[in-house]
Amino acid sequence: MGRYNLSPNELFIIRLLLLAKSEATMHYLSDFLQIDKYNKTMVRDCLYSLQEKGVILQSYIIPEEGKTFYPSEVLFSKNFDKNFEKASQDMGRELFSVYPTLAVINGMTVPIKTISRHFNSLEDAFRSYGKAIKYNKELHNHILELVKWASENTGILNCSLSSFIINEFWTVLEEIKDGNRSNINFEETRLL
Repeated sequence: MGRYNLSPNELFIIRLLLLAKSEATMHYLSDFLQIDKYNKTMVRDCLYSLQEKGVILQSYIIPEEGKTFYPSEVLFSKNFDKNFEKASQDMGRELFSVYPTLAVINGMTVPIKTISRHFNSLEDAFRSYGKAIKYNKELHNHILELVKWASENTGILNCSLSSFIINEFWTVLEEIKDGNRSNINFEETRLL
């Protein structure tokens, strides 16, 4: 809010627009617009204000009053997207949600969804993860796929979440999956 001098209404509209990008949650914005005629005017005013503040691209044409509004067509600036991602720490939260809770190491079940040795809080871990991947959404999605793959293949992912982030263990997971890690092919090892 401070960086873009956003009002609470503008932040609320931004959140609704981001939710509206998904068809599953689009109803939140349409429900809000149906509540009161004032809401429609307020949304248009917010869109103009957000455009002036560099949150929404200047190339986005705000529909005239009475015209159909398609929230999924609202285009946010790349700088805003990146800054919003940093502030929200959503990438770290997503990694945390898919990371396995337990692993079997030397025959013992141990918790691995831990961060306390290296980070003071989950927010510190999330921020560190975002910085490590330079808030790259494609890389983040690839890492999530690697973690899911490793979770399905028992015995591969056996480090704490904090170690995973600090040591950028996703590079090792990719090498194991591709069979490029010290000439070890995961599929062949599993068959043995």
